[in-house]
Amino acid sequence: MRAIVKIKWNDYVSNTAVFERVNITSIEPMIMKHRLRWSGHVVRMEDTKLPKKILFSKLNTGDRLRGRPMLRFKDQLKKSLKEANIDPNTFEASTNDRNEWSNKIKVGTGLFEANRRTNLVAKR
Repeated sequence: MRAIVKIKWNDYVSNTAVFERVNITSIEPMIMKHRLRWSGHVVRMEDTKLPKKILFSKLNTGDRLRGRPMLRFKDQLKKSLKEANIDPNTFEASTNDRNEWSNKIKVGTGLFEANRRTNLVAKR
């Protein structure tokens, strides 16, 4: 059971201090963790499965709208891999061992959260 932390608006406590008091992570590392876990699951799938086909396929036709292209899941995955200090080139091979992949995700997201908090504290 978690301890109840009473913080009021007029206490002017920063978000990082609240997260440290309550001992939870912010939403960004959670999303990164889930994205990496799901991508490992998809990579381990058979080649005939639809999610794997969609993740690793390329469009042959179609036009893009003017301006900056919208980010694809692959782009977000590559960004998450870099932020978690996982090599994007060897990530598919490292997903074969589930325990190793799980540990890499846990360590990588932990480092990302620690770096994010220190940057926010330094910025403040």
